[in-house]
Amino acid sequence: VTGAASSTYNPAALTTTTLFRRNAINTCNTVTSNSITKTVRADVTPGTISGDETICYGADAGVISSASSPSGGTGSFTYTWQQSTDGGSSWSTVSGATSSTYNPPALTTTTQYRRIENNSCETVVSNIATKTVRPEVVAGTIGTSETVCYGGVPSEISNSSLPTGGDGTFTYQWQRSNDGGSTWTDIASETGLTFTPGVLTQTYDYQRVATNNCGSAPSNAVTITVLGAVTPGAIAADQSICNNTAPALITSLSLPTGGTGSYTYAWESSIDGGSTWSAVSGATGTTYNPGVLTNTTLYK
Repeated sequence: VTGAASSTYNPAALTTTTLFRRNAINTCNTVTSNSITKTVRADVTPGTISGDETICYGADAGVISSASSPSGGTGSFTYTWQQSTDGGSSWSTVSGATSSTYNPPALTTTTQYRRIENNSCETVVSNIATKTVRPEVVAGTIGTSETVCYGGVPSEISNSSLPTGGDGTFTYQWQRSNDGGSTWTDIASETGLTFTPGVLTQTYDYQRVATNNCGSAPSNAVTITVLGAVTPGAIAADQSICNNTAPALITSLSLPTGGTGSYTYAWESSIDGGSTWSAVSGATGTTYNPGVLTNTTLYK
């Protein structure tokens, strides 16, 4: 050993098991001591973990397993786990995780995990396992509500914004409700981004359900309000009068209903039994006073 000429010797850092002995020299002789052994334990090498996966937002992540155990040193290891949600820039210890495997909880953000492996010789770190979390499914929006007459055809219900999240690939199903949204029923074959309801005789709410591999989400609901069917009301009454005399006032038995509920009126008369009708000039009230008649006349 170059330069080692003292009765004692302090070896440098060792990477392999090494035996040492001391030669004692004087003018008479050289004698050799017993040998001593510096046993060097094997270099500590980290183990490996496996468990990379892609999961849906809020889903339970699978177990991160031990693909191989660490080795070297004393051979007896303890473990702690760390996690990172910023791509590995910073790491925090997972409380209570001291096994060679780890089962993460349900996750809402992409998280990386690593295993810290320690024995009396060294602390080493495993490779990283990544749990990639897809974005939360957001349904998108449709619009807008509309009011139509009884038997009318509403406008197309348009796409206001596309759904997002999951793997980004969606299918669609349109639904309708006739109880204010308490229950919903699929509309057969309506699987597009937009939907035109067709002829309606009652009020419905509509929604679009977007579905992908991470779940389903309904859009906002739009209401197509159908006004009541218009009913004409009734007038009274038939009369028989003498020629060239004035009948009594034709009164309103009941007013019309339905539609917007706001009406204007026009009167018509017929002297040929209802085959042809003519507008009565200036007659715009709910009642009508015909005046002197010389012909049998129908009014409506």
